[in-house]
Amino acid sequence: MQPIERVERFNPPTGEVAVVTLAARCEACGHESVLVSQMAENIARRRARHQHYGPHLLGEDIFAFRRKYGLTRAAAARIIGKSPRTFSRYETEVSFPNDATRWALVRAMQHPEFLKDLAAAAGVEIPLWSARNPA
Repeated sequence: MQPIERVERFNPPTGEVAVVTLAARCEACGHESVLVSQMAENIARRRARHQHYGPHLLGEDIFAFRRKYGLTRAAAARIIGKSPRTFSRYETEVSFPNDATRWALVRAMQHPEFLKDLAAAAGVEIPLWSARNPA
């Protein structure tokens, strides 16, 4: 396997961000893949792009928050007052939350009780609430 670099491009509202990630190419067949030994470095490189995002959230942070509480995309979208498709677009960084939605997401991430209040108002149960917030 021959080490190679790939360029991933992200487009937050602050402007394009290019991230160089590591991979490997098979010299025999040309197949490209990411080696286990390269994964941690690639994650660190992707996370470092946050400094270029200003106040905007990384899609993987939104995804991790949703998964932390065992929420489906539909449930999370309902809690925040968006459609599942819109929430998916936030997670994949096809689009970014407006200021009000970003505020609600950040507040819910930082203050679990706020998330619980939003979920109760939306009639959504948080599957992993007890596991993440033991009494």
